[in-house]
Formats: sequence, C-alpha cells, structure tokens
Amino acid sequence: MQAGRVQIRDGVVARTILSPTTGFIAEAGFTHSLTPARNCTFGCTYCYVPTMRVHGGLKPEDWQRWGQFTTFKSNAADLLRDELREPQRIYCSPMVDPYQPAEECERMMPRILDALLDAPAPPRVFVLQTRGPLILRDLDKLRALAQRTTLRVSFSITTNREEIRRLYEPHCAPFAERLDVIRTLRDAGIETYEIGR
Repeated sequence: MQAGRVQIRDGVVARTILSPTTGFIAEAGFTHSLTPARNCTFGCTYCYVPTMRVHGGLKPEDWQRWGQFTTFKSNAADLLRDELREPQRIYCSPMVDPYQPAEECERMMPRILDALLDAPAPPRVFVLQTRGPLILRDLDKLRALAQRTTLRVSFSITTNREEIRRLYEPHCAPFAERLDVIRTLRDAGIETYEIGR
C-alpha cells in the first residue's frame, strides 16, 4: 500500500515483540524495548538505525532504502498481550518512531495501547519516544493508560531552525507544531519531555 511518498509493505509475523534491553537503554532503567515495525518512514538523515545493519535486525534493503518503506509487525498487539508482566519497564521504540508517517494508515499504536489497557497488570513504566504529532490521535488512550501505570512521552525536537529541520528531518513536523504537541500532551496530564535527538 502507498501512503503518500512511502510504501507500507505487508506485515511480518514476529516471534516476539518485547526484547530484553542492553547498553544505554538498560542503563536508563528499562527492562524491555518494543519496536512495532522495521524501517521508519520519517527517514531522518542522521538516524543511527541504518548504520546498525544486521546487528539491528535489518535486511540490506532496509538500510539501503531507509525511510522509503516500512513493514509493521502485524501481530505486535497479540504478542504484547502474551508477553506483558507487571515489573517490566518498556521503552517504545529504539529502532523506529512509533508515530511515523505510515502509522496514520496502519493504526498499529491504538492496538498496542489497547493491549496495555486490557492487561490485568500493565508494565510498571511505559515510555513512548516520538517526534510525530500523530500521537495526539491516541490522546484518550494515553490518558487512560496514564491512570494505570507510569506513562512518559519523550518528544524529539532537534532544532528550532526550519532550514536545518528541512535538511535533516524533511518528513517531520515543523518546530512550532512539535511545541504545540508537547503543550497539548502536558495539558492533558501526560508526563512529557522534550529531548534533542
């Protein structure tokens, strides 16, 4: 399926959705990471993920055509329901932006949030890392989740200079729009942080 300039490929059936963390993510206190897709359609030019290649679970086409397509893990929400445990501290997502442009058509995140909301014991902490204003689509689910667990949103703002953003993040929202998203999330009671990334 085409979603504007990007292609959404048929979903892949994953074996697992939560990965034990290592390195700086583990050092930050997270026990697991959740990556709902392979390849990110924001395609930021500075992104470290394509440089990880096979070590990041990527296929050659992923790093060669980074940002041009994505493949969602079609069974992500079902796997999450099976793998969730209360003491987990989950970081979503170290490899792709969960609210990347292709998410608008795929609607994977509402399913993932529903799995978290339906869990008898949600994870102790759930953190969303994004630069996508599309997160506001799921504001009601985020509010509900924040009542059941520690929910944090880390929202990326790399620069306040539009000429720089257009160069390095051409498919991302402008600075002013991102600030508005942070304000809206905070006004809704969602613990939200701006990070430079």
